[in-house]
Formats: sequence, C-alpha cells, structure tokens
Amino acid sequence: MNTRAYQQSDSFRIPGSPGPACCNHQRLLHARGLITVLGLLITAFAWGQTSGVGLISGSVTNTSPSRQSGYDRELQASFRVGSNLQPHQVVLRQAYEQDHAITLIVFNYETGTASRIVLDGSSRKVLREQTLPGRPQSSRKEFREAIEIVRRDRKLGHFITSGAVPEGGFIVDGPAGHPSQDRYIQVRLLSPDRRSLLRLVLVDLTLGVAASDRAWYE
Repeated sequence: MNTRAYQQSDSFRIPGSPGPACCNHQRLLHARGLITVLGLLITAFAWGQTSGVGLISGSVTNTSPSRQSGYDRELQASFRVGSNLQPHQVVLRQAYEQDHAITLIVFNYETGTASRIVLDGSSRKVLREQTLPGRPQSSRKEFREAIEIVRRDRKLGHFITSGAVPEGGFIVDGPAGHPSQDRYIQVRLLSPDRRSLLRLVLVDLTLGVAASDRAWYE
C-alpha cells in the first residue's frame, strides 16, 4: 500500500523532467538574468542623461528669475553657495549618477559660456566644475520658450495662431550684426500639412526676441 501511494504521487512528474531542486536552480538563474538586464538599462539611462541623449530637464531660459520654474529656482537656491550660480545662469540638463552625484550642464547667458558642474547628491557640495567648449544644444524648455517668443512677436505671431507647425530647436550662430555671445535657437514654421516652409526664425534666447526671419532655407 505504501509502495502504491509513492508510485501515485511520483506519477505526477513527467518522466525526464527536472526535479524540484533543478527547477529552483533554473528560477534562480532566471531571476539573476532579469536583475542583470535591469542593471544594464539603468546604466544606459544614466549615461544618456549625462550625454544629453536621455530625458531632459531644463529651465525656461529667459534671464529673469521670475520666469523660471519653481523647480529651477529650487535648484539654483540649493547650489548657489557651492557653485556661485547666478540668476543669468540656467540649468540646461541634470543627471543623477550611480554614485549619487548630480551632474548639471549650466549655461551662462551673460558670458555665453557653458559648464559642467558635478555635485555630491547628499551635501550638494561641488565636486568638479569644468568649462565646456562650444554650445550645448537646446533643452525642450528652451524650444518651448522660443515658440512663445515667436507667438508674442507682432510680425510672426499670426503664423502660430493660424496653425503653423514649429520644428527645429538647433542652437546656431546669430545673424550678422547681433551679439555673438547671445544664445540663438532656430525655429522652422511649417504649413499645417508640413509640406512647405512658412518662416525660418532665429530667436535670441538671451534677449527674448526674434532676431531674424526669412521665408527660405539657406
């Protein structure tokens, strides 16, 4: 009777299939694989933010503190002592690193220069500060600010209200005769069907005005 009971209970396992110990081992390997993949994804995300490829968090780029978001003002208040951040400096990007450090890409609208500031995530102490060559590309908020500047422009505003589609957002050289250290962003206004160019506008983000516009590409 005991032998029969044992045979009945053992018959629930398919012949040749792994036993309980083997199944547990496979589950452990599967869990470790998922953890490894998740770690790689987190690493790639952190690298993307530092390189400006991942999610972007930037400030509204008019130099007036009253037009900056509350979060950006909080950032400036937190880091002002360590990095001497001034109202004419804005955070274009920020990334939280795996070692709990915070990397900021900051643009100075007064000097027209950019810098990378690395802070300790807990103490907010500046660990490293480096001046960057060239011009960092725009943040999403900069592009939105440029569109608002175009919308408020007397000559160009009607394109936006009439349904023009804004594209672009590249940081470029300014037009001839304009301050070379200012920060200029290119905005293309396309027809609602995106088939034709209505206006190519260069917006001076430093002054908050449309610096030039034309109805053709270069």
